[in-house]
Amino acid sequence: NVLEVAPNAFAVLKRSADFRVFWLGQSISLIGSHMQRVALVWHVYQLTESPLALGLVGACRLVPVLVLGLLGGVVADRFERRKILLVTTTVMMLVSTALWILTALSLIRVEMLYLCVALTSSASAFHAPARQSLTPRLVSIEHLQPALTLSLLAWDVAGILGAAIGGVVLAAATPAWVYLIDAVSYLAVIAALFSM
Repeated sequence: NVLEVAPNAFAVLKRSADFRVFWLGQSISLIGSHMQRVALVWHVYQLTESPLALGLVGACRLVPVLVLGLLGGVVADRFERRKILLVTTTVMMLVSTALWILTALSLIRVEMLYLCVALTSSASAFHAPARQSLTPRLVSIEHLQPALTLSLLAWDVAGILGAAIGGVVLAAATPAWVYLIDAVSYLAVIAALFSM
């Protein structure tokens, strides 16, 4: 029942300091990630004006997840999840930084955008299972359902806010600014992981 879970969802933030910092870091980073998704699609269309090119963005995002998804789960089971998250978050931050630099210097090409989407998606194939399996280790069993509810809430809200903020930034500036904001947003996750 949602009405029963809702009050406990915010109570778990008070009771578990590790979950609180991890949840806040992930929430900030997810907003940046959704901003990047909007910017990448817009950027590809700016460079190509091709609907087919937009479809290839989805393919570059989907194929690595299909190929690496099961391996990501195995890695999350066998290795320390915090270290996996540090590595994958750093990879995604470096990709966003490269996007920012290449775009700001007007060196970006559509093939580079596809490569960056594929690299980010590959890192996500390992990041997502590690992130999802870390939450049960940060909270007690009675707080697990509220913690998972908060994690889903963060994803949904970040999707809405990230798309909206990304659109505003794109209207006022260039995709380079969105990539920079996304790169900086990953620092919130890295800081949270080191503070846990």
